[in-house]
Amino acid sequence: MNAIFTGKGTETLEGYSFQVRFLGREIACLVSSEALQDIDPENRFNSAEQQFLANQRHFVDQAERTIIAAIPAAVRVA
Repeated sequence: MNAIFTGKGTETLEGYSFQVRFLGREIACLVSSEALQDIDPENRFNSAEQQFLANQRHFVDQAERTIIAAIPAAVRVA
């Protein structure tokens, strides 16, 4: 995968906000509290940051898939 977690992240009222570097750009991403808890239900009482860091690769990979899906097909081919 090409997305890399920059190490920048913070807990928010909605969940956990983090940045990835993708194709030379820093892109802000947000994972909801519900998604954090769904991916690792046993640790649902941990902080949002702890939940994110424990499953970081999953969320960064999902962020990359979401970013790629948002790029128009004509741009992806070029």
